Amino acid sequence: MNNLNQPNQELSVKIPKDLEKMRVKVGAFTKRQWAYLVIAGVLGFIAYHATVSLLGTTGSVWITMLVIVPFAIIAFKHKDGMSMEQILLLRIRYILFPSNRKYKGRFLGSIKEQQKGVSHNGASISKTTSGA
Repeated sequence: MNNLNQPNQELSVKIPKDLEKMRVKVGAFTKRQWAYLVIAGVLGFIAYHATVSLLGTTGSVWITMLVIVPFAIIAFKHKDGMSMEQILLLRIRYILFPSNRKYKGRFLGSIKEQQKGVSHNGASISKTTSGA
């Protein structure tokens, strides 16, 4: 007789791994996050040294932050299972190529056709009533 309340028995369940959703980590960050952090660091270094002589330290730090912050947001922000660059690409595609969604349901169409007197197969519906 198998009883699960006995302390010597263990219950194990195998969980399948979705390999596409696994993120390879290097240290505390993923490879994608490391790439964006390196890009942000290089561009921040260039922005700081290009503007420090013109704007002074305070102005160049503000410019450097404005350059670095978008890359940090892209590196770390996820929403609805999508990374930020996927979200941005979808938004850009929607702005450049807007599409109107049209509802093509049978229910609303059939009501309008019945009001006009046309059935689904194209034959007209007679509006006569049977009576004596």
